[in-house]
Amino acid sequence: MNKLLRIKLLIVSRFLRLCKFISNEKYRKISNYYFKNCGVIFHGIPKYINYDVDFDLTSPGLIHVGNNTVIAKQTILLTHDFSIECGLETVGKTYSDYEMQFLKEIHIGNNCFIGARSFILPGTTIGNNCIVGAGSVVSGNVPDDSVIAGNPAVIICRTSEWAEKKYREKTFVKGTPKYRKN
Repeated sequence: MNKLLRIKLLIVSRFLRLCKFISNEKYRKISNYYFKNCGVIFHGIPKYINYDVDFDLTSPGLIHVGNNTVIAKQTILLTHDFSIECGLETVGKTYSDYEMQFLKEIHIGNNCFIGARSFILPGTTIGNNCIVGAGSVVSGNVPDDSVIAGNPAVIICRTSEWAEKKYREKTFVKGTPKYRKN
C-alpha cells in the first residue's frame, strides 16, 4: 500500500473515532463505507466494527466479514505472513529479488462476535454464530456455533449452549439501541 493511501487511512480513522463519540448510528454507517473502500468485503451489513480494528490491507480483498458481525477494539486481522522467508533462509533456498510471504484469505461468518485484542491469522475461517474470546489467537477453521478462546484458540462450548446458560442466569443488561437501516 502506498504512503499516500496510508496517510489517508490514518486521517479517516481519526475522523471515525470522532464520529463514534458523536453518534453511534452515524459511526456505523460511515465506518462500513470506509472499511469497504479499504478493500474489506462485506457479505451483508456488519453490526459493529470498532474504529481501531487493524485490517491487514497488504492485498485488499482478502478479508471477508459476514452479516451482523461485531469486531471489537484493537483486533488484528492478518492476511500475510513472512515466516516463510525465515524458513527458506534456514534451508538455503532464498530468492534474491523479493522476500517471500504467505497471502491467505480470512473469512468471518454471519452473526459472529470477535472479542477485543484478538488476532485472526492468515487462512482462518470462522463459521456462523461464533464467539471469539478477547485476546484470542485464531487460526484454521472454526466450526459454526462455536465459542472459542485462548492462545491458541480452542473450542470451549457451542454458542447455543452458552447463550441458553446466559439467558437462564439473566446477567445481561440493555446496551446501545439496535442499528436500524432506513
